Amino acid sequence: MTKEDIFWEEEIQIRYCETDQMGVVHHANIPVYFEIARAALFKNFIKSYAAIERRGVFAPIVAYSCEMLAPAFYEDVVVVKVKPLDFTGIRISLSYEISRKETGDLLAKGFTTNVFVDRKRRPVNLRKKYPEIYDKILEVFGGIEEDDLL
Repeated sequence: MTKEDIFWEEEIQIRYCETDQMGVVHHANIPVYFEIARAALFKNFIKSYAAIERRGVFAPIVAYSCEMLAPAFYEDVVVVKVKPLDFTGIRISLSYEISRKETGDLLAKGFTTNVFVDRKRRPVNLRKKYPEIYDKILEVFGGIEEDDLL
């Protein structure tokens, strides 16, 4: 991920409860850090998840991947960098890199894919049913058409 590719950065300080007995971040927390960055991205650029959910649109994760490259430790400050991979109006995929703020060392990388669904958990095409949300996501991604994201 180059600097030009970075869409959002979120800093997180590692808390004691996120570590094991050796003071190393437990691997189960990495997807949580992805979620923190993704939620901040939506809140700052589109609308909060809660605002979108009040309209009856939900975005559960249907796929994610995480590759651990180096450990993070208690009291480290890490930076979660996010960039868009794919947006079809029905699903959105984002890639992530987590690095140690102090050194820039890459600690983990991965992706998530969320699918937009209604209250009955049926897929929702934002372009058709919620064009204002669809247009805002495209606007935030810099006017990128979905065919250009991959």
